[in-house]
Amino acid sequence: DHSLCDRRDDVFQMACERLLAADEPTVNSELTHLLLDLLACPFIDATKRGKLLMDVWPMLKRRNSGIGTIHKKTAGKIIREIEKSNWFVRWTGIGLLNMIEKKKLGTVYA
Repeated sequence: DHSLCDRRDDVFQMACERLLAADEPTVNSELTHLLLDLLACPFIDATKRGKLLMDVWPMLKRRNSGIGTIHKKTAGKIIREIEKSNWFVRWTGIGLLNMIEKKKLGTVYA
């Protein structure tokens, strides 16, 4: 029996694998939104989100060589900045679980 934390980690891991398997996730709107939503999600540990950002950074750098390298401290700052905005999913101010249970929140990512 998976706990909520285990399921959340499983979903996060599957989403990360999907992003990292893409050649150019930033030229695909769906993957770009998925990345931003994962990086902004307050329900995922910030350390895990920072690692995801560092893992996708080489892909981002291929599209824009001027962004330089990234370190843990920089990744943390970027994560905190990304958290300030709503991307595709608005993580605060809604009853997300309640909406899912009522099926008012449709499939966001295919």
